[in-house]
Amino acid sequence: MFTVGATAGLAWELPYRNTVLYGKPAEVYHRRSRRELYHKVELMLRTQGKDGKACVLKAICKAAGRRREDVGKGSFLEETLHSIFT
Repeated sequence: MFTVGATAGLAWELPYRNTVLYGKPAEVYHRRSRRELYHKVELMLRTQGKDGKACVLKAICKAAGRRREDVGKGSFLEETLHSIFT
């Protein structure tokens, strides 16, 4: 049951603020949402007894080190994780 709850929490978070700040560049929102996602992944890994921060940092480094010609040739999961961590 925990897996379903964690998956739903990561995928379909309901908005908790009823105001949207306009006037900031899209990059600011992109960084903020990515930072929040990394934090959620860290928490999920921590509940399973792993060092969440180290795992996320390692995933970011591995994704950044991927050769450009290999992008788009991996499995669906590989490409999804690459887009999340780069």
